[in-house]
Amino acid sequence: MNNTLINPYRNGIMYETLPAAIILLIENLIGAFGNISIVWATLRNNKLQTTCNWLIALNAIADGGTQLAQYILTYFLFSGINYVDLWTCWHLQFIPYMFFSSTMIITILVGIDRLLTVLFPHM
Repeated sequence: MNNTLINPYRNGIMYETLPAAIILLIENLIGAFGNISIVWATLRNNKLQTTCNWLIALNAIADGGTQLAQYILTYFLFSGINYVDLWTCWHLQFIPYMFFSSTMIITILVGIDRLLTVLFPHM
C-alpha cells in the first residue's frame, strides 16, 4: 500500500510547494530591490520630489510591508508547520495587511492626483 496517500507530507513539509515558494521568495527579493530603488531615487533627485512621486515612494514602502506576508508564508512552508492557530495568524499577518490597505489608499490618491493634474494643469 502506498503510504503517501495517508500522509503526503513527510516531516510536515509540503515538498511539492517548495519550488513555487522558492520562486516567490526570489520574486519578493527582486521586488524589494525595486521598491528600495524607487524610494532612493525619490529622495536623491530633486526633480522627483513632487506630490505624485512622493505618493509613489510611499506606495513602494507599503508594497515592501505587504511582502512581509510572503516571507511568513515561505517560513512556514520550509519549517513544516502546517497549522497555526487563529490568534497567532492574526498577529503575524496584521502588519502586512495594514500595509496592503494603505497600498490601496495610496493608489487611489495617486489616481486622484493625476486626474487633478490633467483637469487643472495650471494650478
